[in-house]
Amino acid sequence: HGAMLTPVPRSTGDKDGTPIDPESTENQCGARNPYSTASTPGEYCGYGCTGDACLWYQVGCLVGCDECSLDGKEMWPTPASVQCARNGTAVPEGREPFPSPRTVPAEARSWNIEGSAQMGDWTAYMPWSAPGASPIVDPCGVASGFKKGSQYASPPKGYDAGDLGSIVLDKTGNATVVRAGEDLEVGFGFEVNHGGGYSYRLCKADGDLTEECFQAGALEFSGDDHLITWIDGSKDDVSIPATTISEGTTPAKSQWRRNPIPACNCDLGEGCHYDAKCDGECTDPSKCDSMCAYEQQSDAPERCPTGVQFPVPSDDLYGYGDVPSILVKDKVKIPRALAKGEYVLSWRWDCEQTPQIWNSCADLTVV
Repeated sequence: HGAMLTPVPRSTGDKDGTPIDPESTENQCGARNPYSTASTPGEYCGYGCTGDACLWYQVGCLVGCDECSLDGKEMWPTPASVQCARNGTAVPEGREPFPSPRTVPAEARSWNIEGSAQMGDWTAYMPWSAPGASPIVDPCGVASGFKKGSQYASPPKGYDAGDLGSIVLDKTGNATVVRAGEDLEVGFGFEVNHGGGYSYRLCKADGDLTEECFQAGALEFSGDDHLITWIDGSKDDVSIPATTISEGTTPAKSQWRRNPIPACNCDLGEGCHYDAKCDGECTDPSKCDSMCAYEQQSDAPERCPTGVQFPVPSDDLYGYGDVPSILVKDKVKIPRALAKGEYVLSWRWDCEQTPQIWNSCADLTVV
């Protein structure tokens, strides 16, 4: 779970379009502390969910399927288990009912990178396997991520499960002003770390906010680093290298960045352990252990005692549901030739651990 928080998105405001101050917000569980570490299912209280912003996403999204099903919640999903159809025909059962669509470069992988989990290479169809290629329902997110009536739906306050963000979320009323040809600072926060990576895109505000429109306005990143900001001021800002890719992405040559924060090195991403039972394959999900680590790393950090999915980029920058209250900041290039006017900025986070895609939309004025 996560959300773009810079610029302030439409999804972190109440229904009259008033932006919510992260320092005083009341989140889904009623907490007024945006730095809460609550992790009980259904409670989203961290900075990455300011004003319930992390509850705008979509589930049941796999590369190669016709659409997101907005349903399904399991550790090791298969295309069939999320009701995947190809060209209108339901896919058969099995872990590989059609050839793996993975196009993401190896250096940008973020979860079960060597395929050494008990379940083998179970992330092959996840959205980050081919950045941008998975279908989505709405480029500004779906309230609760699930369709109306789902037993898992936990919608943002004031909205119904299945509401489409591009339609029901109002303008914030305080659009960020940026000049064509200059850089724009953007940033997102975490509630739960599902790996994968993200991109930023623009669409004219006076038209339909469709995924096709945003794909046509894919933005490039400026510079080679992220700036990490601790919201509570407990640490100084730090720059860390970014992994930027433009091969194997959709649209072709569009730029994406890997989520730079590694989770712990087991399928679940937290609570990992390593012992003899973790060796070997497991083909029956009911008997597999999602907390079996892929290996015991000698330099494992404190909160991930068996190790991490990939190297920790800087002190304390790792975790799953316990990622520090940080903003991952980047700069994106606003094209010099872009016409002046009102635009909507969309953040799209394609996950690698789960068949989920998170979205946030913010208002921009280009001058």
